[in-house]
Amino acid sequence: MREQIDDYSTFDGKKHIGLNGFLQYLLSLKLNPATIKTRMACAKYYHHLLVTRDFSEIMEFSIDKKKHIMKSLALLSKYLGCSETWHPYTNRYKLKWTAIRDSLTSFHSITNQDKDFSNMLGWLKNAIEKYLRFYNIVKFRVLIGLRPVQILKSFALILNPESKKECHSQDGKVIEHFRFPSIFLRRTKKVSYRA
Repeated sequence: MREQIDDYSTFDGKKHIGLNGFLQYLLSLKLNPATIKTRMACAKYYHHLLVTRDFSEIMEFSIDKKKHIMKSLALLSKYLGCSETWHPYTNRYKLKWTAIRDSLTSFHSITNQDKDFSNMLGWLKNAIEKYLRFYNIVKFRVLIGLRPVQILKSFALILNPESKKECHSQDGKVIEHFRFPSIFLRRTKKVSYRA
């Protein structure tokens, strides 16, 4: 395990890892800065699980928190060259990568209605009527599926006369988000919108 986890040292009766090399590894993957911050925080706090191999500590956490910890440990184990020892424990502790709920189930839980598409559209229509000033933002969000932060940044680009020229295609029919890779191009969800 890369010299028993890099700069492994003991203080306060606990073992800790030097995370500078891991930070450089994450930066080399070109992850979103917010993702790097989360992965670093989880790795810093839970890296000892790769040594103790006792994952019972995280079993009671929420699905989302557990998923963040698992992603951090998976990346850390790849960085340390011990990913083959990490995988058996994900099975042993029944650690799942995907959330049980899909997006339809999530939307259903928000609206508390039957899994009926027309009911969900009705809920959306009522929400838009109630908050009319957000109509364009909500419609834009529903149509192209950007993350909330990306929606706000996209609107800012479109409304700014200088960046508006840069983010539209020459014929004006396509918003070309790829021209702003640090905002819109992610490993998991890439964006383009045709008007």
